[in-house]
Amino acid sequence: MSVRTIEKAILLMLLVISVSGAPTQGTVSASDEHTVSTHHQDHQDGVCSVDAFISYDLPFHIAAIFIILVTSGLGVFSSLILGKYPSFKIATYAVNIARYFGTGVILAVGLIHLFPSALFTLTNPCVPAAIRTNYAPFAGFLAMFAALVLQFLEYLANWYMQKHSKHSEEIEVKQAGLTTSEVKENVPYMSEECHAHGNLFTFEDRRISTYMLEFGIATHSIVIGLSLGVASGSGFPSLLAAIVFHQFFEGIALGVKIGELSYKNRVTPYLAALFYSLITPTGIAIGVGTHSIYNTNSVTSLLVIGIFDAISAGILIYMAFVNLIAIDFHNSTKFTSQSGIVKCAYYVAMWLGAGAMALIGRWA
Repeated sequence: MSVRTIEKAILLMLLVISVSGAPTQGTVSASDEHTVSTHHQDHQDGVCSVDAFISYDLPFHIAAIFIILVTSGLGVFSSLILGKYPSFKIATYAVNIARYFGTGVILAVGLIHLFPSALFTLTNPCVPAAIRTNYAPFAGFLAMFAALVLQFLEYLANWYMQKHSKHSEEIEVKQAGLTTSEVKENVPYMSEECHAHGNLFTFEDRRISTYMLEFGIATHSIVIGLSLGVASGSGFPSLLAAIVFHQFFEGIALGVKIGELSYKNRVTPYLAALFYSLITPTGIAIGVGTHSIYNTNSVTSLLVIGIFDAISAGILIYMAFVNLIAIDFHNSTKFTSQSGIVKCAYYVAMWLGAGAMALIGRWA
């Protein structure tokens, strides 16, 4: 066999080996597909699994329960108690400033804290694709749905209250033996605070509005507490500080609204304030107790937190625009009769409340 023949044979063998060993462009073998799929699944499982252990300061977290309890109570009870002494002029101005400041706080909580959080949570890679990609604006839908349901519930409650009140008045008129004209002549003048949206805005309307407001605040407060309870690492102190201010300002807003109502039992408003004071510390306690097994990236926790945040956002945004700003600024002769300086002070108070909560949104 000649040398030239041997060289040709070697070249042919190398050509066959190179062609058979190199995959064609755009073609992936079954084993390669399995490897890529497995790698992607492992990466997904790693992202959505329980977080890696980070230093968890248990005494600091337990102290946070009492810090938030005191801060929340200080905010809600201070504005509530001030509202009970309207005879003091300085107290009246302080309550009004707190009232408008609180309006800004509630608006910012809905727009800055809750809605973006819901949107971020419900588009998390660990959330099922049916929600994350097939309907990305799910958070906006939930917020809108909550606002519309709240408006309808308020209408039904107001309708029931008016019907019940009218029925009671008719019974009293019959028992007293008065005519309709005599009743009208003896009805005392109704204050301007009972007018809004072109209709009567009674104390019962305010009661319903306040209860709805507290429900919206309580819903997201338990989530805030849970998030703080499971938080760890170097970011915990800054998160705690942000939530301290958050709870204090929100407590001021709620305390003013609770104090505006009249109650048959004097203890009722203080029980409502106490409920607000306890709800976030309760969430923290739950978080502390479950921090070792709680997975912030699990599908269940993401869906629960995202849905709660979205619903709470819809409630608070609706309350801020419809039952607070529209009434206190546009349908209140108490506001329009004030001097220009006082009006400016109230507007600045609302802007400061919104700005303060917007700033806190940088950390919490």
